[in-house]
Amino acid sequence: MREEQLKKWIRQAAEKDVPDLKQRIKKDPRFIHKPARSFRFPSLRPMRVLTYALAAVVVVALLYTGLRTEDEVHATIHLSYNPAVAIDVDEQWKVLGIIPFNADAEALLASLPAMRGKSFDDAFDRLSEEALAAGYIEAGAQITIAMERVKGDETSLREHVENRVRDHGFHPLVESLIDIREDASERARDRGIGLPAMVLIDRIIEREPEKHDVEDLITKRLPELREILRDVETPDADMYAKVHLSYNPAFALSLDRNRKVLDVVASNAKAMAIVQTLPSLRGEHLDDVFERLTDAASPPSDVDATQGEITFAIEMFQAEGDVSELKGHLERLIKGRGFIPVYQDLQDAPSDLASRAEDRNIGLPAMALIDRIVERQPERYDVDDLIEKRLSELRSILQSLDDETRPDTDTGIDD
Repeated sequence: MREEQLKKWIRQAAEKDVPDLKQRIKKDPRFIHKPARSFRFPSLRPMRVLTYALAAVVVVALLYTGLRTEDEVHATIHLSYNPAVAIDVDEQWKVLGIIPFNADAEALLASLPAMRGKSFDDAFDRLSEEALAAGYIEAGAQITIAMERVKGDETSLREHVENRVRDHGFHPLVESLIDIREDASERARDRGIGLPAMVLIDRIIEREPEKHDVEDLITKRLPELREILRDVETPDADMYAKVHLSYNPAFALSLDRNRKVLDVVASNAKAMAIVQTLPSLRGEHLDDVFERLTDAASPPSDVDATQGEITFAIEMFQAEGDVSELKGHLERLIKGRGFIPVYQDLQDAPSDLASRAEDRNIGLPAMALIDRIVERQPERYDVDDLIEKRLSELRSILQSLDDETRPDTDTGIDD
């Protein structure tokens, strides 16, 4: 009894003397809890929400495309030289945006400052110099040019771009974008290749879908794709001969046994400009095609030299072919149009002559003459210098070398 009473007194004393901690915590300002304000979204009508959403999409799209509009774009210039880019320019040739088409182009652009508002020439200078320094392209290499959405004079635009490419020591090759598929540009970017390559691949697949595969073709270089396309369009079994015509514009005409044209290949930029103005010449007779090509070579200064020379060379593709008969026919054909025929013999020409002529963007006769000059005087003449010369100049150089090496017939005896 005494023990129980003692416990009761201790418990009562403890409860009476211990402070109420809970109440003290509530009163302490350090522990006062302030409930957060609740946020209420403003009430938006459905149409207003849609308007805001569309406006946001437009802003993002403009930022992505460099704030350009289709009305501002005067032309889109595609450049392919391993990096593949498309440059949108306005009427004043100011850059509106540069679109990379492959990983190399993305890396190249990432290393350069923004070029919106710069002139096309400045942008091309920076791109080519950086590509050369980074090892994407070698000096004297070929740059493929293609143009779309051109407003105005496409010929002057093309010539300006070609000249800019040449100023940097490269060789321009123009690729036609006639009759390309509407989604070609989008598919080219998805595949990580330039638009010119995608156009060539489409043409190859269209003609031989069972023989060629897109995944295989996208690994090939542009010269390889062009060679495949030529083989597809002109089977060797049908080809009787190939006639090369050079008079500043340079063409290669594939013929069947009846001298019907199977294919016309533009060997340089001037020839490409002419071909793009003409309808398809496939199936027409050699005489008619020659007439149309020479008529299109205007002004007359397009014909090599003042005397109106046309150089021609012949490749025979069938053993029973008579080169002398075709040669005589071409001489009469050229004379009948008021020009002077100059025959270029391709005997002993190396097997890679055609591919090197294409890489240099010159005609086959010119490449054959350059080979002979460099072979005789390699320390004196450089290929890059010689490809800038006309055929008449090349023949003159070769003639002077012949004169230098001709034995002196002077006996040394005075009369």
